[in-house]
Amino acid sequence: MKTWLVDSLRNIQKRFVSWLSIVTIVLIGTTLILGLYFASSTVRRASLYYIDEQNFRDFDISSSIGIKQQDVDKIKSLPEVKDAEGQITFYGIASFLENNSSVTIVSITKNVSIPTVTSGSLPTAPNECAISYSASQKIRAGIGDEIALEVSSARFSDVLPNKTYKITGIASHPDYMVNTSTDYVVLPTDSFDVEDLSFDYSNILVDADVSVSSFEHAYQDRIQEIKTILEKESVSIADKRATSILSDLEQEYESAELKIRDELANGKAEIDKNRKVYEDAIAKALEALQLGEKEFEEKKAAAEKELSEAARKIREGEEEYNTQIADGQAQLEQGEKDMEKELNDTKYKLFYGMLELAMLIALALGVPLTGRIIQSLETDAFMFVREPFAMAWTASVLINTLFSVVINYLAFSKVNKVPLTDIAKY
Repeated sequence: MKTWLVDSLRNIQKRFVSWLSIVTIVLIGTTLILGLYFASSTVRRASLYYIDEQNFRDFDISSSIGIKQQDVDKIKSLPEVKDAEGQITFYGIASFLENNSSVTIVSITKNVSIPTVTSGSLPTAPNECAISYSASQKIRAGIGDEIALEVSSARFSDVLPNKTYKITGIASHPDYMVNTSTDYVVLPTDSFDVEDLSFDYSNILVDADVSVSSFEHAYQDRIQEIKTILEKESVSIADKRATSILSDLEQEYESAELKIRDELANGKAEIDKNRKVYEDAIAKALEALQLGEKEFEEKKAAAEKELSEAARKIREGEEEYNTQIADGQAQLEQGEKDMEKELNDTKYKLFYGMLELAMLIALALGVPLTGRIIQSLETDAFMFVREPFAMAWTASVLINTLFSVVINYLAFSKVNKVPLTDIAKY
């Protein structure tokens, strides 16, 4: 034994580098094995803690025709099930400002697959929500912002009464801890209005009664057994649900048919009643129309008669008016002629009076004036005018001639310019 140990030490001294390499390789391998073991153990413990803390579901039962609360209670009553809870899930769109993203809208569960938050808090009011980190990055919204939510399906467009929701936290949901690329928004159950829908939930989250850890093979075996039971029960529930829906539809159809029949009967009775009222009204209207036509014809005849009489009177009036106009025109023309004749007579008389006045003035002034002229012209050549009569006659002729010319000029200019040549016609 001592010899073997001495030989070993000698060999190590001779091949120290090789020995050191072997030791280093063994240490590295051991460290790697221990690191992987402890890392997997840590991950396992962390996963088990998260699964237990959030009570991650073992099964997720969904139905295209919806799930009622009694279906959840039926699953929950199975001995293989520790707990079961209904969940509402819809696909929709989340929008903030000009950004939007397709999201899965889920209700908050209290006992199975309980969501949590990495920051902020879970929503409690119907107008609050928590959003996944990836969704918040896509629409660029954070805690305190209000986002718009709408369900993609037009059939369920009214399932969310509120159109905007305030973000209270960044959510972390156990159902999406593996598929982190899925964007989702969690809401309180009170945020959904399913009163007018034919179902209460869209899926059931099941916590199976399994005592072993999720990472053991016994868990998988037990889960397969429970899965068979749940599938059988789910088929039974689905059949009952389909039968219930069909029964409800038949009842609704019968109720609607009965209602329609009653409405048709009431409508027919109302139509018959209104038809009688209509026929009576038509008869009265026809009678009134006939009376109105007769009265119209009478009034029309009277009006035509009055119109004819009025036309006759108008024609007579026009004839009388024309006669009066013609008579008036003739009288006017005759009056103008009479007035013109009277005016001419007056002018003549005025002119003749002025001539007579001139003659009188000439006679009154002629004698003295003539005497004066004769005295101033007393010569031998005109001695014959010394005789009284010849002197007076000669002076009168000269003065009368002078005054006749003057007075005739005045009459011509003052009495409408009647020339001396027109006096003869009067």
